[in-house]
Amino acid sequence: MASYKLVADVASYQPDSPAFYLDIKAAGVSAVIVKLTEGEGYVNPKAAKQISNAAKAGLLVHAYHYARWQTAEAAQREAAFFVATAKRLELTGSSVLADDIEDAVLPAGNLTQLANVFTNATKAAGYNKTDVYTMASWIWAGRLRPTELVAKNLWIASYGTDRPGVDNVGTWQFTSSWQGYALDMSYDFKGLYTGNSVPSRSQPVSHIGATYTVRPGDSWWAISARVGVSIERLLATNNSSTKTVIRPGQILKLP
Repeated sequence: MASYKLVADVASYQPDSPAFYLDIKAAGVSAVIVKLTEGEGYVNPKAAKQISNAAKAGLLVHAYHYARWQTAEAAQREAAFFVATAKRLELTGSSVLADDIEDAVLPAGNLTQLANVFTNATKAAGYNKTDVYTMASWIWAGRLRPTELVAKNLWIASYGTDRPGVDNVGTWQFTSSWQGYALDMSYDFKGLYTGNSVPSRSQPVSHIGATYTVRPGDSWWAISARVGVSIERLLATNNSSTKTVIRPGQILKLP
């Protein structure tokens, strides 16, 4: 099986302690992508320490913004907010800045165009390494058109499968509970985040027993879309119904 470098997605519900980053570095992680901002006003309160302690542990550090924009003007404002925060936290042009496109409020009709507005504004501010994160199900549904995106790497979430399910993916987020941590983990196929790619005859396969760790604000429908499996299969696998209450930190089985 192929050996690809690992990249962790870190947000406010992950630790900011030096020990955490030393631990995941020792466990084989090469880079982290830290959530910096959301919309036009939220800043991850742990971001500064997460960035500092990840770098001290020897991890490459990148950042992402959780998109809320619904117009071109809002996309430009959110990009400016994201970039200003990245500069304040001393992230240089060697870091990748990614746009996390998954929220239900985002407009379906012109999502690709608005994603490009955000990416172009980020690049114009001096950050040439850019990416777009989304779920495989959004690509399948045609909400985002990869061939038309300015950001070409494509960071895709698809859990409980043996491959990303989308062609030409650069980075595949394959689990939300890597090695018992409540931690989203990705393989970096093309090396955008880890510095070099690893040639291989095949992509990683078979994550038997894959799980998903419930996040604040999650619903059954949101999780179904995020992991790219039908809600019927997700509910059946967990012996649940849409009325079953789920709570942050709870671990669900994936089909």
